[in-house]
Amino acid sequence: MKVVLRSNVDGVGKTGDVVEV
Repeated sequence: MKVVLRSNVDGVGKTGDVVEV
């Protein structure tokens, strides 16, 4: 299962980390 964690910077998602759980 892959979950994409997004960190919003200035209201815009710039980083997307894909973590396998």
